[in-house]
Amino acid sequence: MQKKIGEFDIQVKHSRIRNSMCLTVERDGSISLALPLEATEREVEEFVKSKSFWLYSKLAEKEELRHKAIPKKQFVNGEGFLYLGRSYRLKIVKNIEYPVQLKQGRFVMSSTDIDEAQSYLVKWYKKKAQKWLEARLEDFKNQISVQPENIHIRDLGYRWGSCSRNKDLYFHWKVMLLPKSLIDYVLVHELMHLIEPEHNEAFWKLVSLILPDYEDRKNKLDKIGIETDYSF
Repeated sequence: MQKKIGEFDIQVKHSRIRNSMCLTVERDGSISLALPLEATEREVEEFVKSKSFWLYSKLAEKEELRHKAIPKKQFVNGEGFLYLGRSYRLKIVKNIEYPVQLKQGRFVMSSTDIDEAQSYLVKWYKKKAQKWLEARLEDFKNQISVQPENIHIRDLGYRWGSCSRNKDLYFHWKVMLLPKSLIDYVLVHELMHLIEPEHNEAFWKLVSLILPDYEDRKNKLDKIGIETDYSF
């Protein structure tokens, strides 16, 4: 439910499982507030007022990022496409066995598939993301005593990942554009939501046990989010 609270337009979401309020500023500048069912209108207004400076700071940050030019990718020889934080040039050839290959330091695609190049490349990223995240989860198993039911790769819009109530984890296929250290941050962040659903002190302490430098990774992810989010 969209609601005007103080000076802000906020999407309010009531939750049976929350015991505290949590504000989130999305990458598109929209604000959402998750709160317990028993929260009163006065408590909500006071909470939002107490977070006013933080909200203005985040909104200014998102506005600055949104006004940065997002490069429009073209499927032509020499165009660069990110994978695990590194840019690989595109090479178009006459015939290849698969629609997309990463071969000898280049993305390789067939000239006969250019009309469907975007679809093929997204499918390639999704396939890589599924395998990479599942393998990385195995690496974290000895450190984190949680196990998601399933890992899903989707287009999540402005979100890198999310955790459902039934313990499924969802990740944007664009995580594969990020450097490995930032993918680890996204993965650990969502894994810890299996233990603590709220972004409270206990949650960040859990994240810090696995990634002591999580704040640095989080800040880097915030800064490059829109820049990495190139369009086709």
